[in-house]
Amino acid sequence: ARESDPPQRVWRIVSKAKTPRAPAWLVGRLVHEAIHRWHFPDDDFENFLTPFALESGLTDPKEIHAAIQESRHLLERLRAHPLFTELDSAERHHEVRNDLPDGRGIIDLLYRTDAGWFIIDFKTDEVRSESEAQSAISQNGYDRQVARYARAISDQLKAQAKTRLIFLNVNHRLEIFDL
Repeated sequence: ARESDPPQRVWRIVSKAKTPRAPAWLVGRLVHEAIHRWHFPDDDFENFLTPFALESGLTDPKEIHAAIQESRHLLERLRAHPLFTELDSAERHHEVRNDLPDGRGIIDLLYRTDAGWFIIDFKTDEVRSESEAQSAISQNGYDRQVARYARAISDQLKAQAKTRLIFLNVNHRLEIFDL
């Protein structure tokens, strides 16, 4: 049990930057927390995400605000994309754990429409172009990651799932990579 759910470490992030900017990994965590709970920017958004920022170790109110604003932009981009309508009306399963002999993982979003099952892994990496995103996919093993997820879903559901990587920040656009 300890290996499957390791205890969370407490970090305190102290920045010396003159302009508040949150670490990219933290923005990614906040975006994933919001998607996991299907909570998108509204009047209460800052109050919703602040505890996750504090839990992650961010303590400066200006940096917390900056992290939440950056997360807000990425999530608004997702909500404005036509894919959002499909996701919003689909049967959705968030943060689906899976174990295979070659590794374990957590699927960001597994959803089903009339077209079948889909696996989505959201990426908040900031990339400047589609080709840079393609490089990130192969260099970081994102393609192998979602292939493992597809095998796990095939084993569990006895159904083939289409896999997608959704980059939320390709030169300030959302890009979908069907794998």
